[in-house]
Amino acid sequence: MLIRVTNRCTMGCRHCMIDASSPSGDHMGLDVFEKVLSFAEACRTRVLIVSGGEPFEHPDIAKILSMCAEFQVRTATVITVCSNGLFALDDEKLALAEHSGLIIQVTNDKRYYGRDLWLIKHKFDRPLMCFEDRIQLIVPCRRTKENNIPATRISPMCFNLRSAVRTLGFENGLIALEANGKYCTPSINIDGGVVAGEADTCFRIGDVSMRPSELTGRVREMRCGRCGLRAHLSGAHRAAIGEQA
Repeated sequence: MLIRVTNRCTMGCRHCMIDASSPSGDHMGLDVFEKVLSFAEACRTRVLIVSGGEPFEHPDIAKILSMCAEFQVRTATVITVCSNGLFALDDEKLALAEHSGLIIQVTNDKRYYGRDLWLIKHKFDRPLMCFEDRIQLIVPCRRTKENNIPATRISPMCFNLRSAVRTLGFENGLIALEANGKYCTPSINIDGGVVAGEADTCFRIGDVSMRPSELTGRVREMRCGRCGLRAHLSGAHRAAIGEQA
């Protein structure tokens, strides 16, 4: 499950799937974040990805990291914070990251980001920090089209969630996805909305105030196609998500 705690980012990533991500982006309130963690616990999820925008741009990132650390210990959930790495230029934020007890995944592909972090890459050569300089999966969205970046994903981002939930229900479907290394769906936006994928175009299926069982029917009934990737699915794959050719 992916949690988008902010839409603020100053790096200007050219492949970003969230059009709202900008230097003036908004943040998730701590009250909403608390509800998100309660929702995650109700779903029995064991993997959480904290993302944005850029999480370290959140004014309450210290509190968010503290809440995540407590939740991780209490529930045995593995929590990873995904960042563009600019926090490493700020000694206070770097210390927060190092002492959080969370995995910090830094992604900085110089083909798509506005700043090359190779000068500070050595700062990520330490426990619980990792650096990824090559993005493998590019999703079609407004920014990729504007920058003539070819998409590498050929199936809808909602496919894994929809196929798992259709067979197993929402909670057991998430457990099955995690068991197969699928961690980024569903995604939770800064307003607490639960969506079927990571991009702005992805379908909203509910919010964190709902019980996981309520979302089973929402996922099974959803129809979308806004990403344009539905056309790539075979008849069998369409049947797996309850849609016919």
